[in-house]
Amino acid sequence: MPHDVFISYSQKDKPIADAICANLEIAGFRCWVAPRDIAPGMDWPTAISAAIALSRVMVLVFSADSNRSKQVGNEISLAFDNNLIIIPFKIDNTAPEPGKQYYLARTHWLDAMNPPTQEQINTLVGCVRSFLVGQKTTETAQPAPEVKPPPPQTVKVEPASLQKAAGRKSLWIWGVLLLAAIITGSIFIMRPLGSDPLPTSTSVPSFTSTSTLTSTPTPSRTSTPRPTATKTPQPAWVTDFAQPILDIIASRSPSFQDDFGLGSAGWKADDYCGRRMQYVEGELVVTDCRLSNPNINYVDFVAEFDARYFAGAGKDSEWAFHFRDIGPSYEIRINYLGDVRLFFYEGNDSDFPGVANPGEQSNHVMVIAKGSRIAFYINSEPLTAVDISSLRYGDLRFFADGTILAIDNFKIWNINSLP
Repeated sequence: MPHDVFISYSQKDKPIADAICANLEIAGFRCWVAPRDIAPGMDWPTAISAAIALSRVMVLVFSADSNRSKQVGNEISLAFDNNLIIIPFKIDNTAPEPGKQYYLARTHWLDAMNPPTQEQINTLVGCVRSFLVGQKTTETAQPAPEVKPPPPQTVKVEPASLQKAAGRKSLWIWGVLLLAAIITGSIFIMRPLGSDPLPTSTSVPSFTSTSTLTSTPTPSRTSTPRPTATKTPQPAWVTDFAQPILDIIASRSPSFQDDFGLGSAGWKADDYCGRRMQYVEGELVVTDCRLSNPNINYVDFVAEFDARYFAGAGKDSEWAFHFRDIGPSYEIRINYLGDVRLFFYEGNDSDFPGVANPGEQSNHVMVIAKGSRIAFYINSEPLTAVDISSLRYGDLRFFADGTILAIDNFKIWNINSLP
């Protein structure tokens, strides 16, 4: 579904982004903001790309944190490519780094220094309204049909009559023009009943902002379809196990979620790690260590998250998500090349070469565990499902094995009461 406004922000500025979203929606504008509007099972980059393509305005909460954020930089680039109007809402005195300056140099900035006031947010709402209302008006208005007067008629006069006709020539021409105008007007006013309508112009004028917020005309919007499931037949385990569970949780809030912004708590690194767990630009980063959250150790669950190698990570190592971790655990591992390995300590381990995004690109992982069956998705694509003969229940853990792991957008549903 198209939205009016896409809100781009660093996770550390989430309270301000939420306040902006609330005020815009009270004013009647449809907003898209992460992670609220990302559907379960949809990977983060795909959801953001689709949302930007279906929006008309980007509100950028600009700060030192968003200035450093590569994710925000990618969103600005996508907004620019999709001809969105970009409105930077500046909440501290930070100059944009060169990459962002390229896209923002010709935009008009709204200043709202630490912290933004309600009056400044109201000014932002008014600015958004001025663009969206202007776009709506110009996108629906049709130009009036153009009526061209016929060319002047030439009157042939015999040489002998030239002097006599000279005094009447001007009056005669004006009479012809008046008659032509009357006839032309009657064509548009008095069409015979049941006749075909006259063709009208199909051109729609583009809205060109008179503000300095953008220098390019805003084209009429064309809907970009959201990604759909692959046309190849789905594995049987998707239709008879995984999808029914995903359909149920789609209407339920997660039992626990964390975007690792302000207020994130409950995560604990193993004792030997020292200070190798930290929060960096809205991600939970762990270096060559394990971490867990003892408050979310559910028996049956759906867990999803984004994970990637952090800058400077060792390229010959792996990171892993352990679950039901008591002694030997079950786990999914991804290495720098994008190879996926599943371990179950029961002789049915599996390798899937190259199915994940390689390098420092983010991967969206989903694990569904209910009873003796466990299913896996990578970047919203079904990977495999396995049946376990020996049930284990225990901790959920992340493990950076000789590397640096960054985790974001963690969600988990407790599904032990589902049918």
